[in-house]
Parts: sequence; C-alpha cells; structure tokens
Amino acid sequence: MDPDASISSTILPARKKIPVQLPVREVHIINSSSVINDEHFAEISSWIDRHPSKYEIAEISYKFNLLLRGTRDGFTHETFHRLCDNIPGTVVVIKINGTNEILGGYNPLVWMPNDQLKCLYGPVFGDYFFMKDDSKRWWYKHYDSYYEKRLRSDDTSLLIDEFEVFQVLKN
Repeated sequence: MDPDASISSTILPARKKIPVQLPVREVHIINSSSVINDEHFAEISSWIDRHPSKYEIAEISYKFNLLLRGTRDGFTHETFHRLCDNIPGTVVVIKINGTNEILGGYNPLVWMPNDQLKCLYGPVFGDYFFMKDDSKRWWYKHYDSYYEKRLRSDDTSLLIDEFEVFQVLKN
C-alpha cells in the first residue's frame, strides 16, 4: 500500500444515545395457588432457608410446582399418596372453611407409603396435625413436644375449603 495514497472515509452524522428502559422484572410462580399468593411463597421460601427475615417476591429462589389441588384432584388420602408419595421437598397448605385462616407445613423429606397408615391418612405433621379419612376435615391437637409454636388457639377438627401440595424446587 502506498503511504502517500489518500484515504477516503464517510463520516456518519452524530447520533443521540437513547437510554434503554428495561421492564420491571416480574416473578411468576410456576403454578398459581388458589390458597396462597406470591407474598406467601416468598415467606415460605424464607422459612425453608431459615432466613431471619421474610424474602421479597423478587428474592424467591424456589419454584413451586403444584402436585395436588383438592378441588381439582379430590380430597382423599388415596389421591394424596398417588400424587405426592416419594417426591422430596413438599409444602402442604389448607384453607380453613369460613375464615381467612391458612395452615400448612413443609416436609423436606419424602412422603412414604405406610400400608397401615396409608389406608386412613393423608399428610401428617408431628402426629397431631393431619388429614384423616376421605373428607374435607383435618385434625389438630397441640403438643409442645411436636410443635415449636401453637398453630391455633384451640384443639379441634377443621373443615377445609381447599388443600394444595407443592413440590419445592431450587431455581
């Protein structure tokens, strides 16, 4: 190339930089619940992680995969065991009839079929919070040796409107 050769170039006109406004990140739970909302999922996530304060919705580090919904799949112990046995890390939530009360529990292990119990019970937490028979009725009795905190002020049977089980998966 000749060092004395002229170089021609096209100069582009000045451009104005337009700032890009990214959309606000929305967090969507894999399967929506008819009992709990995204704020509940955030709180449950913080409990699972034993985080000292409740997570913000954007901090949820889990997906909640709906395994069972009573009004869709049935309120039977057989349905519970068929859909939820041998699946690790599940959250069970129930909506108490005629109230805004929601109760539930987290099982980090798996529900295992026990032929003797399987014929009568759905999920059992600490022996005294459980679904019995094939009805929309749960039972609760407080014993300090089973529960850190009292779930309710009274020991009673509970008629429920809805029952859901989610598998908790790390994002």
